[in-house]
Amino acid sequence: MISGLEQQLRELREELVSANALQLQNLVELSVIHDGEQKESVDQNKSSASTQKSNTDTEQSKLRDRHSGELERHAEMVGL
Repeated sequence: MISGLEQQLRELREELVSANALQLQNLVELSVIHDGEQKESVDQNKSSASTQKSNTDTEQSKLRDRHSGELERHAEMVGL
């Protein structure tokens, strides 16, 4: 009877060690997935920021050109 309980205890300990190892492996895999998703999010944010900066630079250039044209027309109107 005692040896049967000792055997059952050993088996339960082995199951526990196995379950803990599996849980650890799952946590490692989730961490890798999370890191990948986080990197992808950062890359998307950088791309979005780059696109926004490019659009802003283009708009600024257009506004400068328009402003220069308006200054030239105004100078011609006042005879400068």
